[in-house]
Amino acid sequence: MADTQKIIAKEASALPGETALIPVYMSNTIQVGKILMHLRDTPNVFTLFEEPYTDANNNSEWDSTEIYEDTNGDGMWTGMVTFSDRVTGSWTKTITEFNGRVMVIMTNWNTPIQADTTLLMKINVLVDSTASPGAVVLDFPTLGLKALEDESYMTSSGSGEDFIISQEASTEDEL
Repeated sequence: MADTQKIIAKEASALPGETALIPVYMSNTIQVGKILMHLRDTPNVFTLFEEPYTDANNNSEWDSTEIYEDTNGDGMWTGMVTFSDRVTGSWTKTITEFNGRVMVIMTNWNTPIQADTTLLMKINVLVDSTASPGAVVLDFPTLGLKALEDESYMTSSGSGEDFIISQEASTEDEL
């Protein structure tokens, strides 16, 4: 019986109205050429977020010469999903939001992701400004991983750690 390949959303946190990067790891024992996943947040308080930029050449994507607003203060432009160096070569990627789920579909049969247990991607989300402090459950109701184009999907599982919506600490003036 083949090993179960795993996708794991790790713990993250943010205040209401702020952005956060949710780290997603893949623990795979064989190479992966296709990933289809839906990340769900319960309650639904996230929207995909990319830092605003001026699209000077009107190509609908950020280019390194374009001005952007560095909302997370890391000194570089952050898109909706940032892929780790495990994702090499020319991957076909579709990243969207549907019914409160972040959907990522990516394929590259020529340069598959090699077996490892490290970071796969970071998903950039904006927490709803009206969200209540507390835990948000992250899970993967749909997950499909394939090694080769003509093979069936592998046995896989997805899990998520809690995302914590923080409550801004109140300060009292000292007398």
